[in-house]
Amino acid sequence: MATDVCSGLADFHADCRWSGAGVLVTGASGFVGRRLTRHLAALGAAVTQLSSVSRGAENRPHSATAKAGRFVTASVTDLAKLAEIIETRRISTVFHLAAINANRGTAVSPYPLFEVNIRGTYTVLEACRTAATPPRAVVVSSREAEACFDRSRGHVVHPYAASKAAAELVSASFAETFGLKVATLRTSNIYGGGDLNWNRLIPSAIRSLIAGEAPRLSGSLHALLDYIHVDDVVDACLAAAEHSGHLSGEDRVLRISTGVRTSTLGILRRIAMELGRCDLVPQTVACAMQEGPDERSAQAHDAPAFGWASRIDLDQGLAKTVRWYQRFFRLTNRG
Repeated sequence: MATDVCSGLADFHADCRWSGAGVLVTGASGFVGRRLTRHLAALGAAVTQLSSVSRGAENRPHSATAKAGRFVTASVTDLAKLAEIIETRRISTVFHLAAINANRGTAVSPYPLFEVNIRGTYTVLEACRTAATPPRAVVVSSREAEACFDRSRGHVVHPYAASKAAAELVSASFAETFGLKVATLRTSNIYGGGDLNWNRLIPSAIRSLIAGEAPRLSGSLHALLDYIHVDDVVDACLAAAEHSGHLSGEDRVLRISTGVRTSTLGILRRIAMELGRCDLVPQTVACAMQEGPDERSAQAHDAPAFGWASRIDLDQGLAKTVRWYQRFFRLTNRG
């Protein structure tokens, strides 16, 4: 009982640290950005949401902050605008999530991808560095960057992976040269309700099964990936921010994973069981749009570096995710 009470008090004090704090979230209209914004608003933070576009009902800014006039439509490459926001709104923490997430195929142009993912990162951090009171920053990267730092495995480097690896190096340079408080999260495959990227395995499979169709996927049914729920990623973002001033060297790149890899087939079986549609056999198609296999051995996350741990296991997370999409499609079809 004493342990539970102490844990509750620790959570209480952590939550209070965000009350009234000026926070900027870039990429606020994205999947993780929306969830992070809602959580910060619930903790009482004064959140400014920045996005280059508003992409429909599910991507609209969180109402609590939108009504307060804290949604800004601007590019993360606009240094003057970012500097103005940080100064005038007394931003103490920046969560940099804005990115072009096109990690497969040759249809993507590398130029805008590099502009947003690399230039956007050093622009955000430069706005932090030159502020009268530099805010701490959390830069969200991806497991895709891993291959760029380990060429011995012979991976083909996609522009998206290169952009994320470059953003990590940019972040390290601002921390080590200028003393900016920066932490980088290298996340595993994020899933959860609200992800409307139908090229990803989990939302596309759920959509197909709800519609009574067999899931269509690329690659092997036996490919192994580490899947992490979006709420765990939100918790990691907050923990990284709170510890950003105490990290050094390689510890600034925090690997966020559950340490458990699951096959594509295992994911599909769990989803089918949740929806009661085990009769629909997955179909493999000749395209390479969904996530690629994670050939690294399952690695534990970097919890010792900043006190974070995954709290949502795959069964629990998929159950929550399926319920979200069931509600979403009911409302969509009704409208």
